[in-house]
Amino acid sequence: MKLKKLVEFLNKELDIGSIEDDSLNGLQIECTREIKKIGLAVDARMETFKRAAKENVDLLIVHHGLFWNKKERITNIMYNRVKFLMDHNIGLYVCHLPLDKHNKYGNNAELVRVLGGKVKKVFDDYCYIGVLQKPVSFTNFVAKVDKKLDTDVVFRTFGKKMIKSFCVCSGGGMFHLFNLKEGDADVFITGDASHTITPHAEEMGVNLIFAGHYATETWGVKAVGKLLEKKFKLKTVFIDVPTGL
Repeated sequence: MKLKKLVEFLNKELDIGSIEDDSLNGLQIECTREIKKIGLAVDARMETFKRAAKENVDLLIVHHGLFWNKKERITNIMYNRVKFLMDHNIGLYVCHLPLDKHNKYGNNAELVRVLGGKVKKVFDDYCYIGVLQKPVSFTNFVAKVDKKLDTDVVFRTFGKKMIKSFCVCSGGGMFHLFNLKEGDADVFITGDASHTITPHAEEMGVNLIFAGHYATETWGVKAVGKLLEKKFKLKTVFIDVPTGL
């Protein structure tokens, strides 16, 4: 498949212009090869690139790219990363906040589904509130998050022992708790642990789960991979390089 055709499809399907973002979303590094195999990853980092080369990947689709809204100098670590991709003729496509927001392939929509919920509401563009079919104990729900996300969560019990609804704001979305309306969710799930929001959650009576930035943001790129496999019959591989955070 031609790179240009695939990029045009992704730009439209992921609606990359739908939300203001510091990330330079879309194609960041071009390649000249035919696209037959796609690598999916969370972060644009050297270890990811090395594994992509071993997998003979033609294009990498990542959540966190190389270039953001600042003037980057292509020196030192950045030079090494860009040079590696160009030397191996591997393209790099990036989708940051639009992939948190997306109602089909986004991190948060996927997390609601993975955790057994049905989407009830979206606020602040990309924070999703899900409702479970029947109440479960918060203890069991924490165990489910651990298992499904293959993580080791930090949690705080400030609310109900039996929960029915939960809010997911992946990655660094912890401060969206301040915009969560009281009564909308029994549990607030985000990636990064935060001292700042913890007293607020306690006073709201909302249980907290910090599930890890990385663990909450693998789901969007995986969903995009499934889409491309089905629509274009492309081979995909998830390149798992966790940070443990």
